[in-house]
This record gives sequence, C-alpha cells and structure tokens, in this order.
Amino acid sequence: MTDHKECGRCNRKLKGAKSRERGFGPTCYKKNQEAAAKTEFERNQQRLFEEAQAG
Repeated sequence: MTDHKECGRCNRKLKGAKSRERGFGPTCYKKNQEAAAKTEFERNQQRLFEEAQAG
C-alpha cells in the first residue's frame, strides 16, 4: 500500500485515508475513472470498426 501525500491529478493535499491510498481525492478519482471508461469505450469502438472493415 502506497501512502500518497498529494492528488495525482490536481496536486492538492490528500486528507482521507482512502484518498491517500488511491492517490486521488474523491472528485479527481471520479474524473479519472470517467476518463478511463471513455478511453476504453473508444478503444472498443475502434476495434469493432476494424473488425467490420476486415470481415
């Protein structure tokens, strides 16, 4: 377990134990999760498009 002192997104001081463990404050964690989900969705869409073009 790593104990982060600052948020990995906005560099603010982390206060809660869960935030220090994740490395993100609650708002930045949510934004980071949303960005990761969007990236994964776009990657899947591209893969489906390429499969349709090949098949």
